[in-house]
Amino acid sequence: MSDERASAEASASQPPTSGSSSLSPRVCERCNKSKRKCDKALPQCGRCVRCVSSFYPRLFALFHCHFAEEDQHPRLQSTCSYDYSTKSSHSSPNSDNYSASAKTSPPELPSVKVDDDYQARAVLRAFNVNWLQSLIQYFSTVHSWFSIIRPDTFKVLIERHSDSDDRDWTSSLESEEYALLIICIHLVTDTTTLGGSEEVLFGPIYRGAKRAFASLTCLSTPTVELMQCGALISLFEFGNGRATFAYRTLGETVTMAHVASLQKCKYYPQRATLLPAEEESTSLWWGMFILDQYIHMDSAARDLPLLLDKPDDDDLLPTYSVLWDGSRYLPFNKMLPVNVDVSEHLGTFQRSAQAANLLHAAHLWNSALRSANKLPSVAEFAHIDRNIRSALDAMLSQCDGWEVFCDGFAMLMSSFFILYRPYLHYSKANPQDPLGSPTDDDMTQSFAAARFAVRFIHDLAINFNNHLDKHQEWLANLAPPATISCFLAADHIALFDNVHEDSKAGFLEIQKSLETFSKRWRIGENMLLAMKRLDYMSE
Repeated sequence: MSDERASAEASASQPPTSGSSSLSPRVCERCNKSKRKCDKALPQCGRCVRCVSSFYPRLFALFHCHFAEEDQHPRLQSTCSYDYSTKSSHSSPNSDNYSASAKTSPPELPSVKVDDDYQARAVLRAFNVNWLQSLIQYFSTVHSWFSIIRPDTFKVLIERHSDSDDRDWTSSLESEEYALLIICIHLVTDTTTLGGSEEVLFGPIYRGAKRAFASLTCLSTPTVELMQCGALISLFEFGNGRATFAYRTLGETVTMAHVASLQKCKYYPQRATLLPAEEESTSLWWGMFILDQYIHMDSAARDLPLLLDKPDDDDLLPTYSVLWDGSRYLPFNKMLPVNVDVSEHLGTFQRSAQAANLLHAAHLWNSALRSANKLPSVAEFAHIDRNIRSALDAMLSQCDGWEVFCDGFAMLMSSFFILYRPYLHYSKANPQDPLGSPTDDDMTQSFAAARFAVRFIHDLAINFNNHLDKHQEWLANLAPPATISCFLAADHIALFDNVHEDSKAGFLEIQKSLETFSKRWRIGENMLLAMKRLDYMSE
């Protein structure tokens, strides 16, 4: 044993060679923190040979495996101003108040040290971003349909420091989780990087957030704030075209929720209010459930297992939400169960939860169909169809614009396409399928449902385009699932005859919407590329 140890020490003292396979493939964290440091001229330090099998470097390898790119990119800068009481004044790349500095390429930013004891705080200090303005922006836009954070969480911080340029407030944050939460909020609200490459969009702020999230996930006890960070990172990844990344991030977050026994509350008619912690955990659970349905709308994740089970009828819908009164969003706090009648007046996040529950039922039906021996009748999911139509009627009667229930409309329309697409398949070609062909009645009903869904999305696209031509700032309210539902409608127009009375006009209107949506979420650009591959308009 002593001979083996002497041999190892001798090999460690020799200079490293590029062809040596025994050397550590990365700078060792333990050696780097010692007085001697690692040899900066050599990415493979000879002293690190002793630590190759130790726990510490292997742990950090988990953090680094997906983020090998350079940690530099043009400065991210928030240029938006928001008012809680009115519609968002989000600056889009086409608006007049879009900062010229965001269109140029300013000096590169310093990279963030991944071995910093406070990784999230290091990111906050390193980048010239108006983080507090991003918080205001979030609560004016994204929060209306993804209300997983209580509005009073950052109220004191915003009131005290929003008009100041100093960064002293970063050291006064309660925890690393709070610091990371601010970064994640910035990710889902910032649009200044959308015109750049993938490397810019998923640049050092994103990679710094992922590293901090991985570190906290591995080395700390799960907290509500950390799970909120995971949900927001997953939303950012899904909205920018990385559905499988989003699935993995959400999976880690759901695992933390199981470990921490995060629960949604039950509905009790005699109970009037919830404790803040109960309200927050219920909203977070629903946020993860909604996000699970978003991700499974993407074809890249459609066949992956669902991460959360269907809620029970007596589970409580998210209590905190907002309601659009025609000119602004107002707080709306009402305790209602999952099985509440759809005609009940609900807030935006509650409608999102209701729509996600119906989309979940469609996903389950589609999963069961893969293992079926015979194609069932459409009558077997007629109750889901009825509930979808009732929810649509309730939403339309409650609002006069697309932005109020944007993600709810998208999820309900996607539910139609998921349910009826297997029956439409046989109208284009009649393959020999072990499930057999649908009956004539089933095909007739399926075509009627497809025509309804395509027409509905075409009308929404017209509404989108008319509104956004006049109010570019409303684009900040867009939820990413809208891009997928638009593509599904275009896909049905291209593949099936007679699903739209004016197919080319509908196709072009949807295409115009996606061109606008791509200025808010990168997934819109991906859907545009998919539309071009349909090669429909060239016919």
